[in-house]
Amino acid sequence: MRACSSRHVVSLAKTFNRSYYKGMEDEKKEKWYFRDSSMIVIFLVAGPLVLPLVWLNPRLNTKTKAIVIIGTLVLSYALFIMMQASIKSIGEYYKQIFS
Repeated sequence: MRACSSRHVVSLAKTFNRSYYKGMEDEKKEKWYFRDSSMIVIFLVAGPLVLPLVWLNPRLNTKTKAIVIIGTLVLSYALFIMMQASIKSIGEYYKQIFS
């Protein structure tokens, strides 16, 4: 059986290290759900369901997280109140039509 030369061992170690560090670079990439554009789209589609993503986002500091969360909750509450008023108005309109 032929013994491995040191040149082959060094070559193999370099190849392993390149692939290992390449994997590390992939882990350092930002996840798609932490990107600003993705969070805005999720907010527009699902509203307050984006709050866990805001809270878990490692790029945002605590102050920014608090501002975004409070803003989201205030906007969601205002939209809920406006929706209730719209439903009540539509109900009164239909009562006038069908009475």
